[in-house]
Order: sequence, then C-alpha cells, then structure tokens
Amino acid sequence: MVRPEMKVAEVLKRWPELLEVFLEASPAFRKLKNPLLRRTMPNLVTVAQAARIGGLAPEELVARLNRALGVEANPSMPLAEESLVGTPPPPGFPPPWASIWTCGPSWKGEANPSQTSWPPPRR
Repeated sequence: MVRPEMKVAEVLKRWPELLEVFLEASPAFRKLKNPLLRRTMPNLVTVAQAARIGGLAPEELVARLNRALGVEANPSMPLAEESLVGTPPPPGFPPPWASIWTCGPSWKGEANPSQTSWPPPRR
C-alpha cells in the first residue's frame, strides 16, 4: 500500500508499473520519464509533496496509486502527516535545546571564563 510519507523513489522501485499512474495524474510528472531525473529527484520528494507539485491533493494521488495496485484505502485509517514537528527525537539523541559549551580561552586571548569571578574586576 502506498502511503503519503513514502518517497517517490521507494514507490517506483517497489512498483515500477506506477510510473504510468504518475504520468497520467499530472503533466508535472512528465520529468519522471527521464531516467536520470528519476534517479535523483524522487529520492528527495514524498508522494504527498509530489501531489502538491502536480496540483493534486495528496489523498487523491495516494488513492490513484493504490487503486492501480488493486488496494482500496481504508477510510478509517488516517493518512500520515508530513511534519514531524513536535515528535521526540530518537533515543540516544540530545534534546533540541541541548548544546555543547567549551570553556577554553577566548579568541581574544583572555582567561578561561569558567575560572573568572563574576562580576569581572574593573580595569
């Protein structure tokens, strides 16, 4: 079953016969006829993004592709969202607000800031 978050390259690799469905869906997909472009561009674009490029609703393109495979989309199954904003990072990754601070000498040749007192002495 084709999902909106799948890359176009993945779809065409698994089901090469779906190239014709893409070509019939929108003139914008004519570039997929070019084997060179088919090796690069679809690796970067999801089916949902491709649908928008072609002037289609993502659900419409996904439904066309699945119908060509003989699969009817389950209306009770929500389509995946493209955005991953708000999802937690995978285990082992630092949180997005984490950053690494070094306490070495500054570029001006001043003392290590971790070893200075606050407030700094007046000069």
